[in-house]
Amino acid sequence: MKKQNNTWQENFSTYTSYSCEDRLTDEEVKSLRSFNLNLPEINTNQLPLKEKDALAILMLSWEFPPHVVGGLARHVYDLSRHLVHKGLTIHVLTTTLDGAPLYEVIDGVHVHRVSIGDFNSIHFLKWVRELNIKLAVKALEVMDQFSIHLIHAHDWLVGEAALTLQTIRRKPLMVTIHATEWGRNNGLFTQTNHLIHEKEQRLVDEADHVIVCSDYMKNEVESIFSLTQHEIDVIPNGVDPNQFKETDNTELLTDSIGRPYSHLIFSIGRIVNEKGFEMIIDAAPQIIQRYPLSLFLIAGEGPLLKRYQTIINERGLDHHINFIGFINDQERNALFKKCNIALFPSTYEPFGIVALEGMINGKPTIVSDTGGLTSIIEDHVTGIKIKPGDVNDLTEKILYLLDNDEIAHRLGLNAKEKVKSKYNWHKIADDTSRLYKELLLSSTIRG
Repeated sequence: MKKQNNTWQENFSTYTSYSCEDRLTDEEVKSLRSFNLNLPEINTNQLPLKEKDALAILMLSWEFPPHVVGGLARHVYDLSRHLVHKGLTIHVLTTTLDGAPLYEVIDGVHVHRVSIGDFNSIHFLKWVRELNIKLAVKALEVMDQFSIHLIHAHDWLVGEAALTLQTIRRKPLMVTIHATEWGRNNGLFTQTNHLIHEKEQRLVDEADHVIVCSDYMKNEVESIFSLTQHEIDVIPNGVDPNQFKETDNTELLTDSIGRPYSHLIFSIGRIVNEKGFEMIIDAAPQIIQRYPLSLFLIAGEGPLLKRYQTIINERGLDHHINFIGFINDQERNALFKKCNIALFPSTYEPFGIVALEGMINGKPTIVSDTGGLTSIIEDHVTGIKIKPGDVNDLTEKILYLLDNDEIAHRLGLNAKEKVKSKYNWHKIADDTSRLYKELLLSSTIRG
């Protein structure tokens, strides 16, 4: 048996330190490429599209369908496929999940996946380090087979790989910051917080250009990382109306609802503190008092899921509030169609794609007046805003909509029209493509 078969496991600790060094050396990457990582070869002669002359982008994202943890996966999926519609060639490097193939073409997007274990099974920063090593190795293979013009990284979790590729292959690096460690935690309190913040700082420092999704995030990133106005652009997230086409999804709702109700209030998101779901639990008793058959459904997974389920059981609210865990896109669509109110009481929200999803379905949408949500909703015109963390205000606004059907209906219609005109992916893809071309031009001028 050759010694090399055990090399990866024997030397893995060398590459999994918790330091803030964010580049793999050329020697490290070259040595890693000799390891057997079971990465598939791609037959470029059988590609479905003729892409020799197209602008080619290499995107790095730690999540991409079917691996969906939060809004990042949806953003990268929608952006990449709409960029293909604009004539660009897009290669997405990401992780595999539940048997998803290591290579496939989805809506014209080349998706390359690396196999990596569950991030809950080992130290998180160690998992991130392993992810970046495998992404860097795979990216170099892709760049050997395809002509790549520019690298586009999404958030710090893929930062090591992005910076490594920028250095080794000398390609321009675009970075989209979807959220910051400081913003998620309202400060930096732990060693891990500081390590992640330093990785974010290095990534934006070394990036050739930075994109954020809202004016709120622009101000946050400029303040936290000391960026100038000339280094950052705001391009909002979007929503695709075709993903919410009318279908008969009644059967999909049976397991989620499972009880009679008069009014359905629906929310979805990662089950973490900053989404504000505990406010719903606190507000529910007063809503139930006036509307005894009202039902709150909250979908999503996250570290606080079991805690919230325990709280509603202890308070005897389990017949009125249900944290239903993960749902697929069809179930999500069905619940948006069926609900009376879409509710997102976040305390921190860089943008808020889920609010757009409620709005495109013509639902009266309640959001916290914070972050990117502030600019999405025009209060009492395209939705309702509440004071972040204010349970009494949340209770009052829910009852206001339940008491006033005509107003709720009008808000929903206004919201739908606003999303169609402002938050469509065709415009977002145009704006992103323009930034790519400007960056490439400026990189060429600089030599």
